[in-house]
Amino acid sequence: MYGILYFVTTLVYLESNMTDQTTSKVSPMSPQERNTYVALICNLLINGYVIIQLRSMFAQGLLDGPDAPQVWARMIVWVILAAIALTIVLTILFNVVFAIATGDKTPSFLSDERDKMFEVRAMGMTTF
Repeated sequence: MYGILYFVTTLVYLESNMTDQTTSKVSPMSPQERNTYVALICNLLINGYVIIQLRSMFAQGLLDGPDAPQVWARMIVWVILAAIALTIVLTILFNVVFAIATGDKTPSFLSDERDKMFEVRAMGMTTF
């Protein structure tokens, strides 16, 4: 829950700071921002899928029998594998589409102090 709230607040903060104050142009997204958007989309898709699957399994009575932990664990293993694959595919697709849309041939991988603070905070939230 805290991870989703962190992503949403990070996105709102990043959106509010995307305009350059001197020229009023929208600055291109950094790789961290693009990856944050992709992670948010992937998390929403995977969580939605898990909720739909659990509801249908419950409605079918699959979670009532003695093999319920095995059925649930099998679904979770497949969801983990699907989440990894989905994250990789969406990250690549989003970055390619973004590069085509903006015409950016050489992306900048520079990170400032704010990006590093976001990474430290995100790492702290995901490890505990």
